[in-house]
Amino acid sequence: MTIETIMSFMEDYGSFIIFALIFIEYLCIPGFPGGFSIPAAGVISRIGELNFFEAYFFGLIAAILSQTVLYFICTLFHNTVDKVCHKYKFLEKAYIKADSFILQHGTAGLFLARLVPVARVFVSFPAGLAKMNLGSYLMCSTVGTGVYMLVMMSLGYFATELFI
Repeated sequence: MTIETIMSFMEDYGSFIIFALIFIEYLCIPGFPGGFSIPAAGVISRIGELNFFEAYFFGLIAAILSQTVLYFICTLFHNTVDKVCHKYKFLEKAYIKADSFILQHGTAGLFLARLVPVARVFVSFPAGLAKMNLGSYLMCSTVGTGVYMLVMMSLGYFATELFI
């Protein structure tokens, strides 16, 4: 899936597709390219197809819901998730880094991990497996994800010429 394909979906389906693409992106589904949906939402906002703040709002809600789903899956199926993460090398490296970061830094680590491109989506696994306090998890995830999305959507918005 290319950024042009994502932008085409966004133009056709607006806020719904932003919600769906960002929700799927944060679920860490293998084969789904991450990192395109958020800047693409900024590009679509710039060319006038969608309001920037509407796209940001729907994207943030989708990301938080998706992260919360992963958190609960990891708390409920701790052993299974741990085995899956260690079975696949592409998951194992990111999982180990995110896990050690969370264990070392706690909620501050969760917030910071939400700002790092690859770790931002994988950090839900160790947070859920460690059964981090849900309130702290949601607060740090919302603020960290909100900052990341604002920066990446703004990048798409102000650098539209690079993408189209």
